[in-house]
Amino acid sequence: MIGPSHNSGLAVRNSVFPLNLGIYAWGEVSAAGRSRLESLQNLQAGKGNFSNLQSRLGQIAVGRASADLQIDLEQLYQRHNSLRDVDRVTQLGVLAALEAGTAINRGQVSSIGVSFGSSRGATDLLEKHYGDFLDKGKVFAKCSPTTTSGNLSSWVARVLGLSGVAIDHSMTCSTGLQSICNAIAWINAGLVEAMIVGASEAPLTDFSLAQMQALGIYSVFSADQRPCRPLGSEQNTFVLGEGAAAFYLAPLGKLKLPAVACIESFGIGFEVDAGHTSVSPDGVGIRVAMTQALDRMSKDLPVDAVILHAPGTLLGDCAEMSAFNAVFKTLGLPVILSNKQLIGHTFGAAGALSLAYACQIFNGLNPTPLQGQITRPIQKIMINALGFGGQAISMIVTKGEVN
Repeated sequence: MIGPSHNSGLAVRNSVFPLNLGIYAWGEVSAAGRSRLESLQNLQAGKGNFSNLQSRLGQIAVGRASADLQIDLEQLYQRHNSLRDVDRVTQLGVLAALEAGTAINRGQVSSIGVSFGSSRGATDLLEKHYGDFLDKGKVFAKCSPTTTSGNLSSWVARVLGLSGVAIDHSMTCSTGLQSICNAIAWINAGLVEAMIVGASEAPLTDFSLAQMQALGIYSVFSADQRPCRPLGSEQNTFVLGEGAAAFYLAPLGKLKLPAVACIESFGIGFEVDAGHTSVSPDGVGIRVAMTQALDRMSKDLPVDAVILHAPGTLLGDCAEMSAFNAVFKTLGLPVILSNKQLIGHTFGAAGALSLAYACQIFNGLNPTPLQGQITRPIQKIMINALGFGGQAISMIVTKGEVN
């Protein structure tokens, strides 16, 4: 019997954990690639797509999807012309969801929902429309409908032809994993049989970049100098990136398909009072989340690797490492992984893209650890996400049958 979760005061029913929910397909778009196949090739080669963006504050390194992505978007517009008018965050989310949704017609599911999220939402269009308003005193007629946060899940549902529930989430950098946790609750409650889940972010705008620079955390390195260095520098090396990841989630055995991975457990912690960045020096929130996830998982296999949130900020990286060492000191230290040194930090999509990174590892990617050495096949991975506002989430996934 699993006892009360740490610092939550809520009992955890043994019938809920381990979750044993399968990821049957996934899609991704980021600075690593336009699809999961291209991303696999580039991640294996250690290639990202950092470039120097000319902003109002000067040149700044960002993680941006390749220019070839426009080819995919033009093909998408041919089928759904109205997508030309919505923000890039929705367009990236739809592209990732389309790749994940290729498995839908091969399953035996009648009720499929959507649970998607973004931290910043339609930043590009909002900034443009607000600028027009300041200049002209009026806005484009479609300003409101093209920038609403609900566009993300509703357009994913529309393009995939799904008529079930469509939910949007926003909880800063834990948004992607939050959208998955909520989908798990809907599935376990019997309200839907399966879900398309994920997150998207397209924040490479002057205002978003200025916000990060105002915090004093942005990397001073240019695009060709390895600008994002999680755990690898004595100064802040935060680099903003764009991207999206989506997953087809259903209970194991529900579909007549092999599962790529199994979501086994998750934990949620919260930083109650830790300043404007909501990160305490000891990483209290993420420590609680990791402990809960470990308590709830099956004990037949140890955690082989942890994909840290670690965005390259001194305070955040040190706090998470403090929590990591405290949690795993008696369990044996797993290797530490990250994909941010290749794609940057994608705000609300970060946790989802870390889960996609785990799926790539299960699909044959040989990762290069930030710390530790890989001495055995990676079968079980913990994924961390935490952000402003204080919510921290850890999720544990195990390898399934890769299709």
